[in-house]
Amino acid sequence: LATVSLSLALIKPDAPTAAINDLLAPVYGILGSRQLTLTTADTRRLYPEAYGADYVRDRDAYLTSGPAQILILRARRAGTDPGAVKMRIRGQIGGDALRNHLHMPDNPGEALADIAQFAGYQELAQLYRRYERDHTVRRLAFYRAALGSGPAGADCLPAAG
Repeated sequence: LATVSLSLALIKPDAPTAAINDLLAPVYGILGSRQLTLTTADTRRLYPEAYGADYVRDRDAYLTSGPAQILILRARRAGTDPGAVKMRIRGQIGGDALRNHLHMPDNPGEALADIAQFAGYQELAQLYRRYERDHTVRRLAFYRAALGSGPAGADCLPAAG
């Protein structure tokens, strides 16, 4: 219930783009697509320095080496786990720890942040209004139940007691 239907796929430089698109198609509808050569700032948002200098340096070099394809996605079925989809596709396509061909966010917060990063905040806001807003009340109720919070007013949590 807490999942969002929107996600993003970043098909990395020199990846088998057509094969990855074919593997995504049964699971996601593609709402938008564009090619983009990532900058170091883009890769640092995906892989912050906390990963370690060598890890980040290798990804900077690889991900900025050529154009990537950015796909804005909408899950065809509720409850789709983009992390599981990513791992399945990586397993089918092959590659190694660095050149694994596909980035997809593992959780709804990352998905929305990735869309804002690579498509822009205005695009994210339009997509959210179109596909996600109707689910907000149920999603907030789920989060409140998971956190043990009681009912709240229109945009605020109940006062701590």
